[in-house]
Amino acid sequence: MSYNHGMSKYKRTIKSLQIKENERNKYRFFGCRLRHIMLMRDIRNSDLADAIFVSPSTISGYRTGRRSPDVEQLARIAQKLEVSADYLLGLCDEESAPDNHALPFHT
Repeated sequence: MSYNHGMSKYKRTIKSLQIKENERNKYRFFGCRLRHIMLMRDIRNSDLADAIFVSPSTISGYRTGRRSPDVEQLARIAQKLEVSADYLLGLCDEESAPDNHALPFHT
């Protein structure tokens, strides 16, 4: 095996690991921001889960980054928490949501 061939394989391996790491961290902001908002507003996993029709363990997965919401769930979470989806995803630093009618939690 030539040196160049070995380096090429090495570079492909590094790139593959970087892609996996990026996928793993893709929703890092989402989990951190969701945790923060829920903590500041004293919202339990079960409260948010009931409000968006998922299990509390799903919310826990979102908060820890083990799971990621689909678009519909992201929209529901943003609406229930009265923040923008962009904020939850880390695309902006302003919490404000568009002017919409947030539905109350049923606790």
